Amino acid sequence: MKSSQKNQNLLQVLERANVALTTILEKLVVFNDSLKPVERSLRVSDFSSKGVLRAGAIRGIVCVLSSMIKGDPYSKSLEALEGKGLKLPSIIKSADRNESRHTCDSIIKIIESLARKDPPRFVVNLRWSTLPRSLNNKNVIVMGTRYNNLNDSETTQIISAMKQRGFDVLQDDGEYGGGLLTYLLIETLDDKRKLKVLELTVSREIAENENQVIQILEALSTL
Repeated sequence: MKSSQKNQNLLQVLERANVALTTILEKLVVFNDSLKPVERSLRVSDFSSKGVLRAGAIRGIVCVLSSMIKGDPYSKSLEALEGKGLKLPSIIKSADRNESRHTCDSIIKIIESLARKDPPRFVVNLRWSTLPRSLNNKNVIVMGTRYNNLNDSETTQIISAMKQRGFDVLQDDGEYGGGLLTYLLIETLDDKRKLKVLELTVSREIAENENQVIQILEALSTL
């Protein structure tokens, strides 16, 4: 085979390879563009699971770990509080209803950071759940007692403050007794700072009611 023919064949191979590589590159660009929204979504999810702080005027913190989940009843009611100038505790929002250990550790770090500057008097884990039909879902609050470091007078104080605002408070050490965040808060922070820690669970009806959420936050501020 002549040298010129070999060179021509080699050129044709290189041209086909170039076309193939160009096609692959174009597909990779399209694939990369399609992944960008997924990447942004994952970043938002990761950021949200770590917790976002809304500073308040009261030396207390209320954790609402489901409030940054789209469609969650707390998301709308808490958003409605913005800009109203209410004297309420600080609120830590998150997007982890299941209270994973990673999220709980992140929340505790936020609280520890705040405590170095101005130690809070209390931390409350505020949750919502589908309560039994036998309960009045429009005004019942369940106080968890499995993980709870309030003394009798403090418990009475909170119950009284809630009743004054139209709520009935039930105590439970079973299903609504306390989740992982509440347990870790007591184990991690109580001995060091004598921080009051408790968990409250309300119905969906209450969680999505802006006025009732305000009443709960104001009652907690009496601690």
